[in-house]
Amino acid sequence: MKTSTESQQYTVAIFWFFLLCTSGCVSIEKQAGKYQRLELKKYVIVHPEGRRSTPEYQEFALWKTQQGYTVEWISFDPKASPQERFISVSQQLKVAHPGTGQSAYLLIAASQEELPMGPWQISGTDLTIASDLPLMAGREELGGRIAPKDWKPALDFPPTWICGRIPYKHPEVVATSLRSARIFHENVKPVSALLGTERFAISNDSSMIMAGVRDDLKDLNWKTYLFNQDWPRDQKIDDKTVNVTATKTEGNQKTISKFDIEWSFISSWNFNSPDIVYIISHSSKGSGKDDIQFIGAGNQLFHPQAFLLWNDPKFNTRHEQRSPATPAVFLTTGCTMGTPNNSMLNLMAREGWTAAILTSTHDTAPLPLFAAIRAERAAPLYFAENLTVGQSIHATLNAYLKDSKWDPVNWLLYPWVKNAKLQNVLGVTIYGDPSISLENRTRLKKPLSSFDESKN
Repeated sequence: MKTSTESQQYTVAIFWFFLLCTSGCVSIEKQAGKYQRLELKKYVIVHPEGRRSTPEYQEFALWKTQQGYTVEWISFDPKASPQERFISVSQQLKVAHPGTGQSAYLLIAASQEELPMGPWQISGTDLTIASDLPLMAGREELGGRIAPKDWKPALDFPPTWICGRIPYKHPEVVATSLRSARIFHENVKPVSALLGTERFAISNDSSMIMAGVRDDLKDLNWKTYLFNQDWPRDQKIDDKTVNVTATKTEGNQKTISKFDIEWSFISSWNFNSPDIVYIISHSSKGSGKDDIQFIGAGNQLFHPQAFLLWNDPKFNTRHEQRSPATPAVFLTTGCTMGTPNNSMLNLMAREGWTAAILTSTHDTAPLPLFAAIRAERAAPLYFAENLTVGQSIHATLNAYLKDSKWDPVNWLLYPWVKNAKLQNVLGVTIYGDPSISLENRTRLKKPLSSFDESKN
């Protein structure tokens, strides 16, 4: 006989299984196929005057040329007003347009201060969101209110621009970020993923979604590591990756960090060097020297305070390499980790943990519910299907907007859903080279039979 607790857990599991069965079907193969057929030959780099001549960008441009891209440069005067800079870039992008029905990569080699991402006030709402989508859609006025016509063209298919941003100003960080992109892209080791979730509202909510992601990746012959607060949770994880306790000794006093759980996830990332690190969780906040704010993902996974301690040689006295052997593509659904002034972005790039960071500048919300779950399930799979980082995100958002139209929650919870959709779409940003992919990897290809093409 089941106890009341067991019955509740069983009911919850059935509920979430139903949600996954009804919402976890995205036409991955059909949607991915459209993007795989795109011929992207142009690579445009936007930069403040003078940055083109720096060694790190010259080396990067040479690499892109060797890959077969025609590299074009768009510069702006860093001494001009923010409005003048934005107008200048917008007008030059129209001239550099790849042509009707054609697509090109766009890399914005500028910080938020150098080329602002708005912020934009969304018409009909009280939302203010930092985003590059209006620029890609041809908007010329910086800031102020924007309507769907000011940003939706950036997500149409075929995309005109597939965009990423290098938001760092320090040459050493920029060089490491660009080098990490090349290391990732040219890597040939077998593919692997590190997955992590924390519950949002009820037991097993996000863990069931991530379990589905794990199964889909395993069908593609990926090695996976899964960290969940709830069932299901991988039990066979190498001892070197768990139960790590940060200890700092000063004189006769020993301080033990409370972040041993987070270190389990971080140390697993370090030890296994996965290609994708994907976290479904709330965001988390911490501070460093001079109260500099850091935003991470999950209190039990990638808390910024734990990451700061891990990268601090005075605290982390481990002798082995503190960063992974190879960088990863990092994807998180947590709110505001992509805020342009988040110091975590700089730290992760500087220490060589990431080749690209896919995150949001604003709050995110699982609405409309079915479309959101499908998007969370699909996002890493597009990349696993050998799309580039930029193509994967564009495909995910494009499918999410289409799925939202038929999602019954879209109408049941309006207007909350309206705001959620705007947040979820406009805030998504790629920090890094949008053209990197897994094209050099060898793996067994299997069909994603769990996905249904009928909805798209």
